[in-house]
Amino acid sequence: MEISVQHNIMDVLPELDRFTSRQAPFAIAKALTTTAKQVQGQLTSALPTAFNRPTAWTRRAFAITPARKDTLTSWVFAKDSQARYLKFGVQGGRRRVKGFEKRFDGMVKGEKPDGQALVPTRNVRLDAQGNVSLATIKRMSQTNSTGKVGRYFVGKPKGGGRNADLPVGVYARMGNNKRLEMQFAFMREPAYRKRLDMQGIGARTVRERFAANLRDSYAAAVRTAR
Repeated sequence: MEISVQHNIMDVLPELDRFTSRQAPFAIAKALTTTAKQVQGQLTSALPTAFNRPTAWTRRAFAITPARKDTLTSWVFAKDSQARYLKFGVQGGRRRVKGFEKRFDGMVKGEKPDGQALVPTRNVRLDAQGNVSLATIKRMSQTNSTGKVGRYFVGKPKGGGRNADLPVGVYARMGNNKRLEMQFAFMREPAYRKRLDMQGIGARTVRERFAANLRDSYAAAVRTAR
């Protein structure tokens, strides 16, 4: 998940004839870095439109590598920790299996339906961003190898009565253990559509901004040249 900010310098080279070979790379590198920062800003601004209520952590996803005079390339990228889940909104496809899901999968002992993943039910309280809180996940993932701990149960409820037809899932025992309330259900694995056109935003910003940035950096270099 990265964009290389480069440009056909020949488009503006006629204006650089007065540069010495020593001055030109600094001006070009500065223009590339400025453009990369603008791409970063455009991507960050697009996040609330592409994703529902992105967290502050998500809004800090994008970073840049400044251009150097010997490389003349600047990179815009999503940091590794955020990229692990943002890539599904950028590239589309199926999301990765989360750690707590792997743990629960191992407890259902073959009862998990093929091609399905754990999805929170309406009984699970979500945070302001629509996610299951880390505290909730920790409480549930403390379940031991038998699939039980405290009031939580992982697997298919046993017995008859109202529990007879309940599917495999993650349950909470409610009302002094008199009833079970499903917390996570196994459902068809969600596939994500492409939401954030990272490459398109990057290409458009480079196309619209780089030439002007290079002219500005060139002018600054001329003013300060010795």
